[in-house]
Amino acid sequence: MLFPVALRSLDSGTIDEGNGTSVVRCRFRGVMTQIEPHVSVFEAYFGKAGGGKTAVSFKKNDVIFSQGDPAELIFYIQKGRVKLTVVSEQGKEAVVAIMEAQQFFGEGCLNGESTRVATAVSLGIGALTSITKNALRDALKNEPQLAEEFVKYLITRTSRVEADLVDQLFTE
Repeated sequence: MLFPVALRSLDSGTIDEGNGTSVVRCRFRGVMTQIEPHVSVFEAYFGKAGGGKTAVSFKKNDVIFSQGDPAELIFYIQKGRVKLTVVSEQGKEAVVAIMEAQQFFGEGCLNGESTRVATAVSLGIGALTSITKNALRDALKNEPQLAEEFVKYLITRTSRVEADLVDQLFTE
């Protein structure tokens, strides 16, 4: 069932402020909200290995994880891009997301996902930090600023996905 949302009532975008920061602005039913992701909070935490975190380099077309693999790690992209795809039981493949630097993927394991529902493949040379779900849960419990920024990130991403879905539903 779809919720009654008027076309274009949900809109979001990232605007480069020109000073090394981005501002994410979301509009829902005419109300503009601004979420400033503190990339420095994520960089400070995910920029160093240890405590359940591992730095990983990748090259073009490296498979980071495959659909059906055990889901035990969350990934934070330091640099580069990652494509997330799913394959249906009939063998049809669909790209569900292109993730970029300062974005997370694989966080479904925090919500009980035991196996990967998608495949993650690098689109070029890059680096990421993997973190165990238990280590991230502990960090979110013990570091309120990290928890707040992570929640903001997830809300912003959910808004963007909803906006894309609405656009797709009404443009087909």
